[in-house]
Amino acid sequence: MPGTRRLWMRLDLTAAQQPSLRPLATIDGWTADVLAPLLLAAYRGSVDDEGEDLEGATGEVERTLNGVYGPLISEASFVAVDGDRPVGAVLVTLWEERPLVAHVIVDPAVKRSGLGTELMNAAANALAAAGRTELDLFVTEANEPAVRLYRSLGFRTLRRITAPPGEGSI
Repeated sequence: MPGTRRLWMRLDLTAAQQPSLRPLATIDGWTADVLAPLLLAAYRGSVDDEGEDLEGATGEVERTLNGVYGPLISEASFVAVDGDRPVGAVLVTLWEERPLVAHVIVDPAVKRSGLGTELMNAAANALAAAGRTELDLFVTEANEPAVRLYRSLGFRTLRRITAPPGEGSI
């Protein structure tokens, strides 16, 4: 069509590489010791920061991996890796017979890059492929960036709950 203006656009693929997502089940030897520093960094200074130290973060990851929020669904849990360093993770469990996002954590250095969305979509797609039709999570209402992310992904609020101080993720 004559007179139609077009934009010539380009993405520099050498400058903007996204971390690769890997199913947690395929990463040998990764324990709470590897994921705990990421959890600690992701929560530090946020409304969910309860003053944990590395030992407390390690314990939280261990409890999650060992089933405190229900058995881990490893095929729906993913780690984003930049080189050999984890920069994000989503840990999904089976809580009261329903898939639950126990943790979605993103390194502060890569926040607002779309990695949280990518992790959540990977988990949701894996669950849907396995025949699951719903995914639950709990989020601190004052954690506005997380609430915006979850709403943008289609999560809807079922109800508000008040958890006692120090209750943890659920």
